[in-house]
Amino acid sequence: MSASVDATNAGNTSELSDADRLGGALERFQRVIGLTPEQQAFMESGAEPRLSISFGRLHRATNILLVQVRSHHHFLVNGGIHPGTNPGQLAAEMEGQTREWERMREEVEAAMNNPQQPSVIVINPSETFDPRNISRRIGNQTF
Repeated sequence: MSASVDATNAGNTSELSDADRLGGALERFQRVIGLTPEQQAFMESGAEPRLSISFGRLHRATNILLVQVRSHHHFLVNGGIHPGTNPGQLAAEMEGQTREWERMREEVEAAMNNPQQPSVIVINPSETFDPRNISRRIGNQTF
């Protein structure tokens, strides 16, 4: 699911403005980031803490980058205060995060397929959730 998000490689660059190239790169980036619905459900229900923390960090970094790219694109289209970034730098960061998302999807897929640490949501036979039937174990104590 690899796709280039290079802002300078958007077809015939002589006819495209910086705003068009950056906008195209942003659209491609938005299509390749994130997890599949099955992976997202796994992350919400039973991923190990290390994987959840890695996912959270990548998700936050991606949101920050999206804000920067949208801000720069807005500047290129509408003018105003320069955001202090350049399209080449933003394209390189989007490319790097695309690779990070590919690695994250691979890690999540591997965790989903790991039979030694199954992730299972248990529902009692009546298919209702009864918090009285749940105990939590922390260290040597059961709550």
